[in-house]
Amino acid sequence: MTLAFRSPNLPPEIVSAAIDYCRNVQTGAPRPLARLIWANGPFATDRGLRELPAWMMYPDNRRWPFIALDPDFERRMTWWPPGLSAYGHQESVLADDGLTLTYRFTGTPGQYADYPYAEAFETDKAVLVQPVEVPLDGPSGIRLAYAEEREVDVRLAAPLGDRVLICVAHGPGSSTFGSPRTVVTSA
Repeated sequence: MTLAFRSPNLPPEIVSAAIDYCRNVQTGAPRPLARLIWANGPFATDRGLRELPAWMMYPDNRRWPFIALDPDFERRMTWWPPGLSAYGHQESVLADDGLTLTYRFTGTPGQYADYPYAEAFETDKAVLVQPVEVPLDGPSGIRLAYAEEREVDVRLAAPLGDRVLICVAHGPGSSTFGSPRTVVTSA
């Protein structure tokens, strides 16, 4: 069975994704598309959750809606480096002054190390924060290989503004090196 779908409004870039989304989740059999609407939908961005122009549908056979970023908006207003993979889930918090950043990361547990400060490497497009670890005279004996959520405050030389906060992730040469980190405001 082939589904033919034509719409003067639906961008051709998302037609196949919409058709695939409506397939039966157990058998893979095609099902008709639900009614598609154009509205603002939720998307994770480097500035937190944002409502952006999207094509959405709510098929009867799915728990969650199909949401696709409007291709025209994506072309004009977004950018993601080719070959880059997302990394991490922590949200850093930017204070009202636009300069003070509470950088959240996964690090050595507090009983073994402290992070008294961080170095910020800034360009006109991006900011990289590198927390500085100082080992402590922690419990003697075996050190377990685990990490915990940590945070450190850093003062930027200039307001973050439209710059992106990036991270080292798995290091140079990996697909996660330079991944954007989410920054939310304290308000």
